[in-house]
Amino acid sequence: MEKILIGIITKPQALKGQFRVKPKIHELKKFKNLKNVFIQNQNFEVENVILRENFAILKVKGIDTCDQAENLRNEHLYAEIEIENSNNFDFLNYEVQIENTKGLIIEINNFGSKDIFTIQADSKICMLPVIDGLIESVDEKNKKLILNKQIYDQVVVYEN
Repeated sequence: MEKILIGIITKPQALKGQFRVKPKIHELKKFKNLKNVFIQNQNFEVENVILRENFAILKVKGIDTCDQAENLRNEHLYAEIEIENSNNFDFLNYEVQIENTKGLIIEINNFGSKDIFTIQADSKICMLPVIDGLIESVDEKNKKLILNKQIYDQVVVYEN
């Protein structure tokens, strides 16, 4: 197993050191299996995990007050977890290629059923839902996605 970024701490939750985490992995249920996490390269034992629809609430040993949790705001949360397939990777800052056009994924959101990529290509910004068949191939080593042009053309929305 390797240590990977699993989320960003967003804010304290309640008064006893719990904090909310915006996930950076697609399988939120993986948070339930966490035994240890790393914050600022420091190892913390996980005491409790509560899952919500779009975030997780964690309690770790050694963080016992709201003020201590507040000091972790915007920190990256790492863990040693097993990644089963490429759908679990966070594609933020991956290069995308649609035939001869190249761009960069600058944001990923999930407003319900599908992830939404925000892509910047030249001076244009577009958004598209990640639907079946859109991603033709993934090159994790070079952080690059090849997208299906036909599907891309059907679902892309350009910002004005």
